[in-house]
Amino acid sequence: MFKINQDDLHPDYIFQGVADPRTYTRGEIYYYNDRVGPVYFFQNEKMTKATVHGTRSYQCQITFQPNGDLDRLSCSCPAFDSYTGLCKHLVAFLLELDELMSTEEYGEKYGAHQGHQMINAFKEAFKPEPPADIIEKEMLDIRYELDCQINPFSGIVQGISIRLRAGVSRPYVVKNIKRFMEDVQLGQAHFFTKKFSYQPEKHQIAEHDQQVFDLLWKITKSDPSGYSKFSQERELDIPDLMVPDLFELLEGENVHIKLDQTTESVMVDSFHPDARLEFLLQKSSEEEAVELFLKEGNTLFFSKDHRLVRNGDILYRLTPEQAAIIQKLLNTMDMQGAVTRFSYEDMEPFCSYVLPKLREVAAVEMDEALTDVIRQYPLKAKMKIDYSEDVLSALVTFQYGDIEINPYGEQANDKDMHAIIVRDVETEATIESQLGRIPFTQTDGKLTLDDEEEMAVFLFEKLPFLQEYIDIYTTSKVRQMIAPLEKKPSVSLEANEETNWLDVSFSVEGIPSEEVEQVLAALKKNQTYYRLPSGTFLHLQGEEFGNVKNAVDHFAPEKGTLKEEMKVPLYQALSLEDEKAQSFKLSASLRQLMNDVKKPDFVEVDPPETINATLREYQLTGFRWLKTLSHFGLGGILADDMGLGKTLQTITYLQALADENPHLRALIITPRV
Repeated sequence: MFKINQDDLHPDYIFQGVADPRTYTRGEIYYYNDRVGPVYFFQNEKMTKATVHGTRSYQCQITFQPNGDLDRLSCSCPAFDSYTGLCKHLVAFLLELDELMSTEEYGEKYGAHQGHQMINAFKEAFKPEPPADIIEKEMLDIRYELDCQINPFSGIVQGISIRLRAGVSRPYVVKNIKRFMEDVQLGQAHFFTKKFSYQPEKHQIAEHDQQVFDLLWKITKSDPSGYSKFSQERELDIPDLMVPDLFELLEGENVHIKLDQTTESVMVDSFHPDARLEFLLQKSSEEEAVELFLKEGNTLFFSKDHRLVRNGDILYRLTPEQAAIIQKLLNTMDMQGAVTRFSYEDMEPFCSYVLPKLREVAAVEMDEALTDVIRQYPLKAKMKIDYSEDVLSALVTFQYGDIEINPYGEQANDKDMHAIIVRDVETEATIESQLGRIPFTQTDGKLTLDDEEEMAVFLFEKLPFLQEYIDIYTTSKVRQMIAPLEKKPSVSLEANEETNWLDVSFSVEGIPSEEVEQVLAALKKNQTYYRLPSGTFLHLQGEEFGNVKNAVDHFAPEKGTLKEEMKVPLYQALSLEDEKAQSFKLSASLRQLMNDVKKPDFVEVDPPETINATLREYQLTGFRWLKTLSHFGLGGILADDMGLGKTLQTITYLQALADENPHLRALIITPRV
């Protein structure tokens, strides 16, 4: 007879009572799935009965001797009489008793008499504690058990709930998961059985387990009910959108997953190339069709939001894109085992659109009948551009090996028409998307433009970007349209000392003189492109014309036309920003003038003796400033406040000029008094 005592029930002793380990495993599953109950006690708690619910319900009864040793047991199942040890129903019953008899509720109701209860209560509450600095905390052993609810029609996991076990030498079932999470978060003790209680001052939780607990606590707070509708307080439903977060924290852990009546241990890991699923693509023997099969293996699929797939003894975490790929496959799975079935005529789009994505998550094996006709070549995209009869045309082709495909017309050739081409649909779609943003017209399999502005935008702005994806071929006429100038246009500025005007000269080599004024007029109108009589487009807003555009913006008169050679007031050169001035060719005299004006050294001159007045210091400075400007051929404006002697400074300045040149004439304009 195996050793079982009412006061020391333990799974190890129960395991010794079975003849076959599989019997213990089946009974343990019944226990985990809450198939036992209710439990009744009789005869001073020495006899107990319960119903165990399996495929059918069976009555179990166990009687203990006064000293607690097992006296006799029975089960109404047909297997009980034929077994030499415990049946699975009795195993489940004994495990339930072990848990039940360890609870506080049982001890209070069925335990020692009142006096013993008082003594035990005082012993527990006031037992001496060792000093805090010498207490070495024990690490909690946390076990995670996941209950997967499978859709009976699709075979896909549609819901996940979690159970916990925690302990030190032995993990105990967490009977109220929400209360345990709350006690851990608040740093409070939590009673498991009379043999073990979680105490924060004695036990520590590993960092990765604490992160899982934080997530579970968040779930219980977001959903006050929190409990699984299947197992009430022991089990917590995980919201679909939080399943990826949970399994990210469980990566690298071994967890138990329960599927129907079986519980298995799996490792949580990230999906990687070696973990790919295995599919078989083959022609159907019954009809002209192709079938995609999932190869036999221990594979389990989950809801798309879970982003999980089981392959063998590994539970893999998926990226959102990988989960979406698998979900698309599952949506087409039929009841005959084929993931999908399609006609042979659809092989090319399957190979182009489905197969590349499928290979991101799976290895695809093909039968010989398919591998013989499938061709995979790198994409060579080409665009041939021509200009004729005022129309710009582009012929676009996608070439795979010897096969050319015109996406805007008929196939260019019919070589190897029985081959199935694996097309680079992503690159093709990118090219077609970019071309779709250009106002082309489709004509006889070609893309055409007949508007000059649209041609220029395409050639200068769109074509450089398209060259990243497609090889561009142009005729001589098209190359002439975008040919750069022989030399970058330039602007020369020179101060004319005789007239005190600024000479501005535009130099645009390669353009006839009669066209230069038209180009300058186009720049003044802020046009982007200008087309020469030769057919060449000038990109006026490009870097090449940047300095000319700066000069036009600064020196162009509000009225009148711009000329290749023109004169403007000298002062306009002095208002140029340094950056713009550096883009022009400045004469040495103009450059010196601009430096002198911006950092002037005032002319040291005394007021004329004929001025019968004494100038104050600031008035003397104003007079000398006007004389300095005059030295450079410039005038100025005195802007002192009223009453500070502007009239005196001006008279002094005019008298000094008259002393230098007796024939000087001055025009004085004043308000009418």
